[in-house]
Amino acid sequence: MRLWKMGAQLISQKTIYRSDGDVMKEYALYKGEDILAIGTLEEIAASLGVAVETVKFYGMPSYLKRIKGQNARELIELEEE
Repeated sequence: MRLWKMGAQLISQKTIYRSDGDVMKEYALYKGEDILAIGTLEEIAASLGVAVETVKFYGMPSYLKRIKGQNARELIELEEE
């Protein structure tokens, strides 16, 4: 399990498995320096009220190029230890 400190909160990452035994990847969604959400693509989409495809788009180079650092949302894949 991994822990992140977000302000005064500790956020933990647990390994999530699909029904077929594959590990689901976890991501962090940032807006500038602020963390908006941490979880799977589906969890992040549900917490923001957007489609999973929208969350995936936040991690694409074309999105970041289009926004050009204007306090854009950025999706980062979290690494397992």
